[in-house]
Order: sequence, then C-alpha cells, then structure tokens
Amino acid sequence: MKKTDLVENALRSLSEQYPRGISAEQMGRELYLDRSTASRYLNELVREGKARKIPGRPVRYLPHPPAKTEENPGKEAANSMPPSSRQALVGELFADIVGAKHSLRSVLEEALAAVMYPPHGLPMLITGETGTGKSHLAHTLYRIAADRGRLRYNAPFVAFNCAEYAQNPELLMGQLFGIKKGAFTGAAHDRPGLVERADGGVLFLDEIHRLPPAGQEMLFYLIDQGVFRRLGETSMERHARVLLIGATTETPETVLLPTLYRRFSVKVALPPLRERTREEREILLRRFLEREEEKMGVPLIMSDECRQMLLTYPCKGNIGQLQSDIQIACARAFLRHLQQPGQHVTVTIEDLPQTVLREAPEKTAATTVGKPLPRKQGKIDQIPNIYEQLVHRKQSLQESGADHARMTQSLEEVVDQYVRVLMQTSRQDLADLSGSARLIEPELYKLLHEAVSEAEAFLPSPVSAHQLAAVGLHMQAWLNDPERSKKLSSLPEIPSAPAPYTRAAECIATRVKTRWGLDLPAREIRLIALILSPRDQEQSPERRVAVLVAMHGESAARSMADVTNSLLGCPVIHAVDMPLDQPSSVAFERITQTVRQIDQGAGVLLLVDIGSLTTMGEAISRDLGIAVETVPHVSLPMVIEAGRKALYTENRLEEIADAVRRAAQLPTLSNRPPNRIIATVCYTGEGAAVTLENWLREHLPDTDHDVTVRSVRIDPESRRSPLLEHLARTNRLIAVVGTVAPELPGVPYLPAWELLRPEGVGRLKQLLSATRTSPVSPSRSDRLTYDRIPSLVEQGLSETARHLNPRLFCRIMQKEMDAVREQFDLSADRELGLWMHVGTWIDQWIGAQLDGQIPECPPESDDCPPAVSSSNIRAWQRVLEALSQTFSVDIPEHMAVHLCRLSCRPTTSRF
Repeated sequence: MKKTDLVENALRSLSEQYPRGISAEQMGRELYLDRSTASRYLNELVREGKARKIPGRPVRYLPHPPAKTEENPGKEAANSMPPSSRQALVGELFADIVGAKHSLRSVLEEALAAVMYPPHGLPMLITGETGTGKSHLAHTLYRIAADRGRLRYNAPFVAFNCAEYAQNPELLMGQLFGIKKGAFTGAAHDRPGLVERADGGVLFLDEIHRLPPAGQEMLFYLIDQGVFRRLGETSMERHARVLLIGATTETPETVLLPTLYRRFSVKVALPPLRERTREEREILLRRFLEREEEKMGVPLIMSDECRQMLLTYPCKGNIGQLQSDIQIACARAFLRHLQQPGQHVTVTIEDLPQTVLREAPEKTAATTVGKPLPRKQGKIDQIPNIYEQLVHRKQSLQESGADHARMTQSLEEVVDQYVRVLMQTSRQDLADLSGSARLIEPELYKLLHEAVSEAEAFLPSPVSAHQLAAVGLHMQAWLNDPERSKKLSSLPEIPSAPAPYTRAAECIATRVKTRWGLDLPAREIRLIALILSPRDQEQSPERRVAVLVAMHGESAARSMADVTNSLLGCPVIHAVDMPLDQPSSVAFERITQTVRQIDQGAGVLLLVDIGSLTTMGEAISRDLGIAVETVPHVSLPMVIEAGRKALYTENRLEEIADAVRRAAQLPTLSNRPPNRIIATVCYTGEGAAVTLENWLREHLPDTDHDVTVRSVRIDPESRRSPLLEHLARTNRLIAVVGTVAPELPGVPYLPAWELLRPEGVGRLKQLLSATRTSPVSPSRSDRLTYDRIPSLVEQGLSETARHLNPRLFCRIMQKEMDAVREQFDLSADRELGLWMHVGTWIDQWIGAQLDGQIPECPPESDDCPPAVSSSNIRAWQRVLEALSQTFSVDIPEHMAVHLCRLSCRPTTSRF
C-alpha cells in the first residue's frame, strides 16, 4: 500500500472524529509522521481529487466525497465479518470472559469492533450495574488492541474512578487534565494529568457520570479535536491521542451531557448476574474456587448445600460480590483447617457470609446440640475481643522482659478496661427499648437474670442492671462465635474473682449447658465472674490518643463518629464536617482548633477522605507542636478500628495509625523505610527554631536531599516534646539542633552556637554521613564561653536575617545583657539561645512594619514562673527599650514577661 493510500484511509476513518477537518499536524501524530511529510501527502490527495482543503489557521482536510456516517460505525464494522468468523474470533480473544460465546457474544462483538476500528479505535461507553465486569472488559480490550497492533506494544492503560474525587470537582478535573501552577490555592507546581499519561494508549474512566458538566465538555473536546488544557490554562492547547472507554452504573442519557453521550460511537451494556445463565454462574463459581485453591495450596471442597446457595441467592453486587463472598467463605474454612488439619479444606454453610444466608431462597440455620443459639448480628460483632487483647499484651510484656507481678497487674488492667467498655455500652443498650435495636437477645438476657437471681442468696452485694447487661454483651459476642478464643494460641491466665462471684458465674454456665448444650470453658467462667464482681470504674483520666474524623460534606464525618461512639459506648471519636462550599482555610482553622481541644498529650490520629485534608496534618503538627498522624481514604471500618484501639492508653499514636492502615490495606509505617529527619528546637517552636530550619535547608549537601528538617517547640522546664518523641519513634531522627538540649536519649544533639561556627557545616556533614545514634557532645576545648556569643550570633543572623543589622543588634545586646545574665544566672548556652530568639523576633517585626502589617507577637500568658520578680522583668525591659529605640520597632509589653519565662533555670532537670 502506498503512503498516500494509507493517509487517505486514515483521513476517511478520522472524518467522524474530526468533522471539521484534520490538520497536517494531527495527521502526523496519528500516523507517526512529521508535519511536513503529512502535509505533502494530504496536498497530493487534494490534487488527485480524493480530499478537499478547508482554508484557515491551521489548514484542515476532509475526504472527498464526504465519508458516509452511520449511527454506529463499530457495529457495521463488526457485521461486515461472517457470523461464524465473528463468533470464533470473539471466543478466541475473550476466552477468559465467562459467556463470551453465549450471553455476552453480541456485546463483545461490538466492543471488539470499536477497539479494532482503524486507525486507533472508537470511543466506547460501557454501562451496567456494580460488579458486572466493566473494568475487566476495559482492560481486556486494551490487551487485545495492543496484541493486535492497534496500539503500540508499550501503550499505557490508565484507569481512573471519577467517584473518588466527585466531592471536589476542582481536584477531579485537575487529576484528569492536569494543573497549571497557581490555578488555585496550593497549586505550587505544574502537574500533568491522566490524559497526558494515557497519550497513545487507553484512558478508562469508571463512573464517568460523576464528572461535572465542565469536565464533560473538556472530555468532549478531547475526543472531538484531540486537544485539551490543564486546569488554569487559558491560551495554550495541548494534544493527546487516547482511546477513551467510559463506564457508568447510571442511565447514560440522563447523567451525561448530550454532546458527550453522542460522541461515544459504540455503547455496550453488560447484563447483571441475575440475567446470566445458570451454566455461566456455575463456571464463575468454579473459576473463583480454583483461584482460592491455588492460593491455599490445599485441595478445596465445597458442600452441595453451600454450592446451591451461592448459585441461587440474588447476589445484588453481581460478579464482584460473588467473588468476595466466595473469598470470605474460603478464608473461614481455611482458618478452621489450620486449627484442625486435614487432607483438604471443606467449605460448609456455616462459612458463608450473612449476606448469602439472609438472601438465599432456602436458608438452613446452623444448630448445635439442643435449641438454636441466640445469635445477634450487627453491632454486637464489634465488641472488642478480650482474648486478642490479652494475647497482645502478654506478648508485649514478654518482649520487654516484665516479671510475673508486672504481667499480672498489666493483664488485670486489660480486663478492667474491657469491663469499662462493656459497662458503657450496656448503658446505651438498656436505654434503647426497641427490641430490634437491642444488642442482647431477650432469650439470653432472661437466662442471665434467672441465674443471677438464683445466686443473690450468697452474693455480698446485688448485681446491678448495668453489670448484668455487661455480662450479656460479653456472652452474646461469645455465643456468636464460640470458637473465638480457640483460634488464639498462648492465652494467658485470667485473674481470679472473689469466690461468691465465681459461684454466680458457674450458675450461668450450668444454665447455658442445660439450655444450649454448650460447655463454657474455665476461662470464660473466670471472666464472667470478674464482670459480675464490683470494680472501680471511675478512674482518673489518662493520656490517650485522640481520634478526629474530617470529611467533605454536610454530615459525613459526624455520622461515622456517631455510629462508632454508639458502638463503643463512649465518645472516643471526634468529627469535623467540611461543607463543599466552605473554603479550605476555614476548614483548616476548625480542624486546628479541634486538634488543640481534644489532644490529651499522646497525639491525634486524623482520619480524612480526600483533597486538601490529606496534607493538613503536617501543617497542624507544625503549628501546634502536637504529634498528628494522617490516614486518608477513611471508611467506617477504619474509624471503628481507630476507636477500638484508642480506648487503651498503652496504644501509641503510630501503633493505632498502623492498625487503621492495615484495616484499609494501606502501607503501614513499619513497612515503609523511615525518613531521615533533623529537628530544630527552641522554647517556642518558632523564632530560632525556624531560623535554624531555613539555614539547614540551604546548607544541606545535595547527597542528603532526602533529609527533612522540622522545627519543634520544646518545654523549657522538662526539656521534653511529645512531637519530638513521636518523630524519633516514627522516623530516623539523625540529630537535634537548637538552643536547648532535649531530654531524648540516643539522639545526637548539636548546639546552635556550634553549628554557626565555620567548621559547624563540616561537623554536620560528618553527622549526616554517619547517622549516629549516640549523642554528640562538644569537646571540652569547644565549650561555649560568654565572650564568643556576639560573634556567633552575628554570624548566624547575617545568614538568616532579612532586615536586621546583626552587628548593631549584637552591640546593643552585649551592652545590655550583663544585668539579665546576672539576674537569671544564665549559662552561655541558654544566653546564646535567647540572643537568637530575640534577634529573630526583631527581624520579623521590622519586616512586618515595612510591609505595613501588624507584626506577630509571642502569645500572652497569664502564668508567670514563681522565680520571676519585678526586678527580673525590669532587667529585660531595659534590653527591649534599647532595641526598640535603636530599630524603631514597637515591642509589646508582655514580651519582657515572655523572655523572663524563657530565662528561668529549669527546676526539674539540669540544663
């Protein structure tokens, strides 16, 4: 075939996609020719009468005579092949899709015709309910197009679910088309979008109806002209050639713009599972079981009754739900196989999820000896598993080398905490009078009441309704899964309760045996006795991790928090809702204020959905000096897991965050390589610390570009910082640089005055290369003396100050600081830190006044150290007055008190 014939064929096939004509540049991109060559061939076609030229800029070309247009060219292309050949080709290419030769044959024929249409396929829209296989079909079509030469061998396949960012249209369009720097607040860099990544390949947009109208218009323009603009661009046009495959669960005519809907040349609909043949469903079941058997490495057998249910229940989630339900059943059967090894794994009706059992036409209830167990599904299944908690605590204590007395005391604390959770949940359950909402089956509650009434004759004090409900909650959770404790190995001994309450627990065990034929294990009887016995439930508040849910929408976060708090029986989850029309700055202030209020000294776990919320935690941590861990893509199971873990004070922030990430199958901190960090510290977390942070960033060697520098506030009295301790646990803290040595064993400390010396950079490089874990202390010959302070501060401020004259500042300080040094008995280290602190503030005040702004000041505080007297304050006031007159700045009156507070020598630890 001649080159002109190839260009002519491409021109005719592209006339539908470009009804206003195609330029030489576009033709060149389609056929991988340079523009001048494509222009030569197109003009040759014009001279031969096979094409016509449309004047303009750029010049465009159309075939002559105009190519025929059909309602569905893909369908005609498919029908041009004999039926037997079409069926054979579809069966061969779609061999992994169940129903390719039967119920899905016509659908797959049209889809195949679309991707095979020359030269690069036709845009296609796939409709169908959730779980019908739209994503799988799209990827299969991409593979076929690549294998058959319609796409280059390494063409990209980019899949994107528009529902992920549907609540933030701006972010959604930015993800799709890219973002121009400055397009909106926070857009600090140019960023390409998915369209650019998919250039030359396939772009699959699931839930395409979630695109806003503006995004649909941009998508139409991309399909029609092959051009698009990044978000924020107004003049520049970008080009991309993509085969677009859209998918939606909605009726496309009602949710898509007419222009975009009509632009999809081929539209195929995948039928739901209920409309597929039984034979196809059997094939699906067999394939899914084969996959699970391959994963297990053990022969897999399914009972006939179980197979019948999976073949007949409605399965509203279609193929996706069927696969998920089969995986759950196989997982339960495999767990039983681990406890009772055999030659094969057997899936029985008891292994099926509740969704299958509830929806199956003929449900056979599983029974034990005697009458059916009083099972209660729903929230009761979320009652904490005391056995898992005991095993976890025992393992932690053994690893730490705890003695027997400490282990016994710690295990009692676990039981006490579990009883508190049960008691708080029982109060809510007793308050709910509607039988359907109660967490305990009435039959079980009646049995417990009878047993306790029998035991009251020998009990020293009556059992309260709350205690009885607490026992009921525990018993209901156990009856739902009598094997829950047997699944764990190395269970520790549960502490004993007083004898009368043990006898009462034995009365309950006897009635359970008579009623349902179940033998309560000895550890269950001991645990029930502990719940029945009087326990001190009112304890002083302890430091625990706070959990905050922040989400877009009017009440999404609050709803999740309410459900979790209701389930756990205590307000452990806090919430901030972010309406879609609320600016992100307002949300930031609200979340910051909430974090400040709920922090109990152990940090805050921030659970967010999408968008700007995912980056707020770092900024809030910086501003407040509070350890904040952020986990995105929040869901209700993640919130429940966070709340359950946060109930226990021994769980640290990073441990809870990892547990939540595991629940969401996200990478955990323990699975990620630790970040290298240098922390800069001073009394306020601002001033000198920020100055040092900026200085370090400028002077870090290129080989250490991965090192993060963080400014942190440290308490001048205790020399401790929860945020600094959190950074040391979750990252590789190389060193701490600052004006006050932190109480942080094992982390090197580098005084600021040493870093400001000419040889300080060299020492920092040595520390970076070695990443030592032992503290770095200056040698005796390098100890700081008072006479060296002016030169060191002048050198430091000369590299960081923007408005202050460092030499003049040091001259004033050198003249006025003698009285302050004598008044507070300052060490050289502490005095240097104060010089840098004051110098940084003065520099910021001068800059603010030059810009016509009100300078930020240290916050006022009502408290004042006992050691501060009026003479102390006057000493600092004289220094500040001299600086104010010299640099013409207005220094607030409370600055003297602020500096007095920083100047006081710590009383609890040696500086």
